[in-house]
Amino acid sequence: MSGETREKEKPCDDDYSPPTNSLNCNQPDASTISTITGGLPRTPDHLKSQVPPIEMGLPPTPTSRVMKMIDEALIEDGYDTDCQLGPFIESGVEAEERVCMDEEPLGSENPNICETNIVENSIDATAVTAESVLTDELIDKMKVVELRLELEKRGISKNGLKAVLVGRLKEAVAKNVPLLEDRPEVEVANSAGIGFEPGAYWQLMEQEGEELDESFMEVDGVVFRAPTTTEEEHLSDFAHKPKKRNYSMTFDRLPFIANRLLPVRNKSGRFRRKQNSEYIYKESPTVETIPNLNYIFSAGIGFDSHPADWFDLFFPRRRTKNTNPKAVTMDEYTAWTNTKAMMMNAGVGGGKYARFVNFSKDEMMSHLSLYLLHGISPSPQIDMKFKPASEDPINGSDLCFSVFGKNGSMRHREFKSFFTSTDSIKPTPPTASHPN
Repeated sequence: MSGETREKEKPCDDDYSPPTNSLNCNQPDASTISTITGGLPRTPDHLKSQVPPIEMGLPPTPTSRVMKMIDEALIEDGYDTDCQLGPFIESGVEAEERVCMDEEPLGSENPNICETNIVENSIDATAVTAESVLTDELIDKMKVVELRLELEKRGISKNGLKAVLVGRLKEAVAKNVPLLEDRPEVEVANSAGIGFEPGAYWQLMEQEGEELDESFMEVDGVVFRAPTTTEEEHLSDFAHKPKKRNYSMTFDRLPFIANRLLPVRNKSGRFRRKQNSEYIYKESPTVETIPNLNYIFSAGIGFDSHPADWFDLFFPRRRTKNTNPKAVTMDEYTAWTNTKAMMMNAGVGGGKYARFVNFSKDEMMSHLSLYLLHGISPSPQIDMKFKPASEDPINGSDLCFSVFGKNGSMRHREFKSFFTSTDSIKPTPPTASHPN
C-alpha cells in the first residue's frame, strides 16, 4: 500500500460550512415577549433558553348539552325526560311502601309510613283481576302500566304507545286469548312470539316411516331429479341431499268467506252470456281470492283481453293525465331499480355483479311478466324456466329461453337483488306510520 494519506472527503456543495460549536436560535429578549416583564432586568445571554417558546393555544371548549322539552302527554305513554321510549320497569318497585313526608302525631309506631297508603301491590290495587271481564270502556280507562301487565299475562307484546296497547288488548279480549297460567307449559315454552297470532306455539312434527331416496328416477329412459333438488344436490351423495318425509298431521284454518261479483255458470259449468254475448255476473259467496271485477271492468278489461292489457292495468308503462295518482309506472320502477343498483356499487369496478348494466323498461316488464307466467304455470324453482324444453322437458320454457337468452338466470338474479317499488333516494318511513 502507498504511504500517502488521502485528504478527508468533503461534500461537493460550494455552500458547505462546518457546524458551529453553539446553537443560535435568535431568541428575542424576554422584555419583548410580554409587557409584564418589561421592567425586569435583562437576562444574561448565557442564561437564556436555547429553545424558542411554543404556542400552546387554548383548550377546546366542551360542547354544551341541549336540553329537550318533552310534552307532558308523552310521559303517560312511557317516554322519559330525554324523549326516549323504554325500557320499562314493570316490577321491582311495585311492592315498595309509599313514604309519607308529613309529620305524624306522637305515639305512632311508624311515623314515616302512611297507614292509608300501604298496599301490597300498587298495580294490582287498580288493575283488573284476571277473573273479571275486560270491556272496551274499562280498557280505555286503564293506565299504561296496567295495559302492559294485562298483555304480559296473555303473552302478547307490550311494546308501543298507549293507543297501540289499548288496541292490542281489545283484540286479545275479543279473540278470547287465554292467560299464560291457564295454558299448558309446553305451549308457553314454545310460544311462536311476536308476529304470530296470540296463543300460537311451535310443535315438532313426527314423520311417518323413513326418508325417501329420490336421487335417481328414470321414466322411459329419461333421468329426472326431485323437483326441489338443484343440479348440484342431485350430483352429490344422498346424505347431503334434501330428504323427502311424510307426515300425517293436518292443519285446519277458518275459511275466508266473502261476497264477490262472479260470473254465472250454467249446469254444464260454462259461463252464461246475454244475447249480446256479454257475460252475466252476480254477487255470490266465495272462499277463494277473487279480483275486484268492478275495477277491472271500469278499465275495459275482460275475459277476451290480451295479457298485455292486464299488465298495463296493474303496471302502467308511463304516467298520463288518466293515471291513478297512487299508481306506480314502469318508468318509475326502472329508475328506482337502477338507482338502487348504483347505490349498491354494482357494475364495472363495483363489489357486486361486475357485469351489471342498467335495466331498460322492456327488461323490467319481461322480468315482472315472468312471475305472471310462473303463477299460471308454476315450477318448483323459477330459474328452471330459463332452460329450453330440450334440456328440461318438465319445467323448461322455450319462450323464456328465447326472451332472456343464455344469461337469463344471472340477469334475473340481478333483478331480484335490485328491484324496488319505492324511491331509493327517499328515506324509509317509520314502521308505525307505514307498517307495510
